[in-house]
Amino acid sequence: MLRSAGRAALLDAAPAAAGIYESLGFVSLTTMERWVGRGMGLTTPTTTFDFQLDGDAFGADRRFLLKDFLARPGSASFSTPSGFAILRQGRKTAQIGPVIAERDEAVPLLERAIAAAAGPVAIDVLNAGNPLLPWLRHQGFQRLRPFNRMALGISQPFGNPSRLLAAAGPEFG
Repeated sequence: MLRSAGRAALLDAAPAAAGIYESLGFVSLTTMERWVGRGMGLTTPTTTFDFQLDGDAFGADRRFLLKDFLARPGSASFSTPSGFAILRQGRKTAQIGPVIAERDEAVPLLERAIAAAAGPVAIDVLNAGNPLLPWLRHQGFQRLRPFNRMALGISQPFGNPSRLLAAAGPEFG
């Protein structure tokens, strides 16, 4: 595998595959869990947010990806002064993520996104100490499956992982 200075390969692996990736030199950075539940289908206005919040939390500029999410039919963003959540409609299920926030702002953002989702909704919550987990359980969400976020070329997450509470999805980071 090709490694170059300042770059790393990232992936989100099922636990059964983590050992295979470790044998190739990948290290586990954090864990993630997919939670599923039902949205309420209420209309909520779209808000705007500062794309730099995502860059600071994730550690890379993903503006192109977030703009693509927001251009999709049924997508919306929900913001606070220092965070945001994106809701996008998939083929079968709505997806909430990323969620970038201070921990005390996370639940209100998630409440707004779930209220706007119609039907099944999924969220990929990062690491077990996340304040969203007890709230999701209380709302009737179910844990579907775990992932290991792994990297080749770095051993510590970049950005500010304490503000990255939910991923865009295992296929997007």
